[in-house]
Amino acid sequence: MTGQRGRWALLLTLATSLAAAQFPATSSGRPAVPDTLASPRATLRTFFDGMNEGDVMAAVATLDLTGVPVIERPTKGPQLANKLLAILNRELYIDVQKVPNLPDSKPYTVPIHRRNGDLVGEVVVDKSPDGAFRFTPTTLSRLDEVWNQVKSKPVIRGLMDPGEQKFDPAKWFGDAMPAELHSDFLGVARWKWILLTIMLVMGAFLALVAKGLAQLLGRVILRLKKSDGRYREIQRAGSAVGVFLFASVFAGLTPYLGLPGGLSGATAFIALLAQYAAAVLFVGAVWDGALKVVVSRHAARNDGEVDIVVPVISRLGMAVIILVAGLTLLAQVGVNVTAFLATLGIGGVMLALAAKDSVENLFGSVMVLVERPFKIGDWVKVGDVEGVVEDIRLRSTRVRTFEDSLIVMPNSTLVTTSVENFGKRRKRRFRTVLRVEYGTPPGALDTFAARIRDILHAERATVAESDVSYLNDFGPTGLHIIIQCYLDVPTWTDELRTRSEIITQVLAAAEDLGVKFAAPSTTASV
Repeated sequence: MTGQRGRWALLLTLATSLAAAQFPATSSGRPAVPDTLASPRATLRTFFDGMNEGDVMAAVATLDLTGVPVIERPTKGPQLANKLLAILNRELYIDVQKVPNLPDSKPYTVPIHRRNGDLVGEVVVDKSPDGAFRFTPTTLSRLDEVWNQVKSKPVIRGLMDPGEQKFDPAKWFGDAMPAELHSDFLGVARWKWILLTIMLVMGAFLALVAKGLAQLLGRVILRLKKSDGRYREIQRAGSAVGVFLFASVFAGLTPYLGLPGGLSGATAFIALLAQYAAAVLFVGAVWDGALKVVVSRHAARNDGEVDIVVPVISRLGMAVIILVAGLTLLAQVGVNVTAFLATLGIGGVMLALAAKDSVENLFGSVMVLVERPFKIGDWVKVGDVEGVVEDIRLRSTRVRTFEDSLIVMPNSTLVTTSVENFGKRRKRRFRTVLRVEYGTPPGALDTFAARIRDILHAERATVAESDVSYLNDFGPTGLHIIIQCYLDVPTWTDELRTRSEIITQVLAAAEDLGVKFAAPSTTASV
């Protein structure tokens, strides 16, 4: 329950922070208004200079796009700027020098008329909430309606006509289509279905080309096998590039479909999300591929520690990549990331409490990375958990017990619990005590102990000069002979096999010398 409450607290903090970032509180220190938007005259001059000199984005800065979804602004902004210019250049020649030039000027209005002189609307430049003069959201929202009323008017002599294709690519594309393709199919013009099919085919073709080039690079140029991790990362990067190209083609051609505003925004967001996801996959594949290249170059001197370092570094790198991509995406869709991060600082206490387990697990992962207490394949004992390490992740470590069960152990456990690594033993001790009958002659006991020392010394797996076999003590049921040596074997299986060989030879020596082992005592109560 504590973990659940922590996760809910974390989600609540993030939601609150996101809301605060979307609608940041105003402060008394208003940012300085740029000179290009300081008055109606400056705004109009910036707009006309930008459009006439080909710097459309400078002209877009004079538009108050608060009424346009953030995700659509990169496309809608230039279209609205071109449509506004087409309307103004059909109305009158505006002498910018006669436009008010004071920071506290009243709104500047340009009335727009039909060809017959009827008033159909107006273009207004007014002060925005940040103090800058811009074309108002109301003006921009009515541009389509006004344009339909004035598009038959000629452009004033000497002024530029941007061309309808610059602000209505769907109409321009539709006018280029044969008349028979304008009939509807399932409520949508047939030419739009054709364009949609072309978009999908082009995107799929580019995706297949990218994937094929990646396979060509891996198999033919670099001569990598399919089982090679580097080949899989190259193939993964190629697939990511393919998805990115597919999404880019879809996003670039969507304006030609003339979708309604809401559907257009949703389509643009999905395409943008796909592009970011593909970018994350690509950078992640490059990151993992670079790690695998480093590992392959040091394979000859790899002592197995890389098995633990690489997974942790890989997952830490992927976490950073996802975090950066997520913040960039938030900024792309209009979230004030600076305010978002500042709000997280304000809610830091709640966030720290909610993420306590995650932070501890992260520190555990760092400890595993720095201290290297074990590697994949080691036999370890951590508290009550004993088994073989199967996988090391950013949050947890997976241990396969000797009962073949799988235990997922949080890495935070590694911070507070001692870790016993049986795989790190330089040598393995074999120690046991033999109990022989009291009636055994002393000479036979000495010979038996010496024979055991010979057995231990002859065993190739025993460490030199570690052999011990002597009469050691008087026991309640027999005389004690202690046997001890150290085995130099790589695995637990080799240790068991060596133990079995030694014990078998000791039993054979006892039988040969007539040494009998004492039976354990039993006490019967009446």
